Amino acid sequence: EIAGPAVTAYDAVIAEQGGELDPSNSSLSSTSSASSTGKEKDPVAAAAAGGGTDGAGGGDAWLRDADVYMAAPVVLTHAQQVKLAPYFNREMNRRDEPRVSGGALGWGKMKVRTLSSEPLVLVADDVFRPETLNALLRFTRGTTMWTNVKKHGYLCAYPTGGYATPLLGQIAEELPLIAPGLSCGYQLVTSWAYLYDDVRTDGIGIHADIARVNINCWITPDSASLDPPETSGGIVIVPARPPGNWHDQFSYYNAPNASDPAFWAGLNAQSGGRNITVPHKQNRCVIFDSGLYHWTDRVNFKRGYENRRINLTFLYGHPGDTTCRMRGGGSPNRRRVRAEAQAERRGGGGAESGEGGGGGGVNGGGSGGDRAPGKGMG
Repeated sequence: EIAGPAVTAYDAVIAEQGGELDPSNSSLSSTSSASSTGKEKDPVAAAAAGGGTDGAGGGDAWLRDADVYMAAPVVLTHAQQVKLAPYFNREMNRRDEPRVSGGALGWGKMKVRTLSSEPLVLVADDVFRPETLNALLRFTRGTTMWTNVKKHGYLCAYPTGGYATPLLGQIAEELPLIAPGLSCGYQLVTSWAYLYDDVRTDGIGIHADIARVNINCWITPDSASLDPPETSGGIVIVPARPPGNWHDQFSYYNAPNASDPAFWAGLNAQSGGRNITVPHKQNRCVIFDSGLYHWTDRVNFKRGYENRRINLTFLYGHPGDTTCRMRGGGSPNRRRVRAEAQAERRGGGGAESGEGGGGGGVNGGGSGGDRAPGKGMG
């Protein structure tokens, strides 16, 4: 009921722009020739005619190469802008979620592993309690906060645009307790969420984030992936970082010149050609030095809004802060925090023993997970 008027308005503008929604596959298909739309070369029209833009031919082929279609902005008429104005970037629905009594994290079932010791990369599974995970899915799926569109088709939500609810504040407080020796008590700098396209496979390109500690969490059900379990859809981390004098230059961190062979040569020199690949898994968080270069692994999820990949990012501390030597492994403090959280929920009792801090890599790494397999670089 909430989205109906907005969908009707957008459908009308799409039709006026030369396309319509195809009920058979819920994808946009062209209904106009290049001459009628004023475009000499229309990749959408070519794909709909059966040629495709990636050689696949017909169907969703053009969507698989939709960056070509999105390369040029679509110019809206004044009347079209007026039609979309009541809905564009508006908070039409909000699903706030309260703090979870007794703690948001599932300390009793959580498993923490060291995937790499140098640089330090920790992977935590079964991070959120079931009620927390369900609440996160309700909030992210049910709040119209996805108002920042990126070129690869994924959508972003930031605190200033509605990505804020009491539960997120609680999670931001508790996540660093998974690895106090790594998070070092740094304060939260910022956070965001990404909602990925359910057709295209490209995610976020190579970049580093201007912070000291990065905690990335995934909440989409594993059943959404079209690939075998734990083989794709996660994150690739390179043990290499931007020069130290780049801290105040966001573009160098966030958008390095990845087309420059010298850039990759420098990364290979720093990392020895090594990647650390962590595949997607629901209720998994990856904790690492935020200054390391990283990117989204190939995303191949099912069609449909509830199958879209959602990741939550929390950044702590500032990149130039070296007052704490970030370290991992088993932490007595983590055991204490876990015990307190369990005691609060049970009304008494202790925590499970066993830290998992020195386990093997998620993707089959050896002892200590120091040499987890990853894709070749370059």
